[in-house]
Amino acid sequence: MKEFIPKFFQFFLGYFAANTTNEIVPPADGGIPFVARDDLAEVTAKILVAPIHPYENKTILLTGSQTYTLKETASIVSNILGREIPLRFVSLEEYINQNLKGQDELWVRLWATTYLALQRGEIARIDPTLEKLLGRKPKPLQQTIKEMLTDKQANIKEEQLYNKYLHASTL
Repeated sequence: MKEFIPKFFQFFLGYFAANTTNEIVPPADGGIPFVARDDLAEVTAKILVAPIHPYENKTILLTGSQTYTLKETASIVSNILGREIPLRFVSLEEYINQNLKGQDELWVRLWATTYLALQRGEIARIDPTLEKLLGRKPKPLQQTIKEMLTDKQANIKEEQLYNKYLHASTL
């Protein structure tokens, strides 16, 4: 059986799988400044090849230029897939119990705390560094999700790359 490799936004939507998810059931909502991997890769390359290294020995935050709630993200996904995927909020314990099937309990409990941080607004911080280094606005979340859910060639390439690094990490 082929392993499901979720994209980052899919973790927040309860391990969302485009073909099988009929309802998204998180324990809380809040803003997330999602950013496309392509934009992160481009900025990382620019930082690495820059002749002057203003970020050396510094921690920088690379974020999208706006936040999206899970409700907004689910709406984007629904529009792209052409079917309504409802969002229903549950208690933290109910979320944990629903996600224990086939998952490590410690991982599920640790990940569930992410929603508490999300609810407190701890993830909603926007930093202009990524946009400044790109010299343009980052790719919109709608475009990123559409590419992730509909571009089969990109998904095949990503899976091959993932498998290559997974294999290399197990040697």
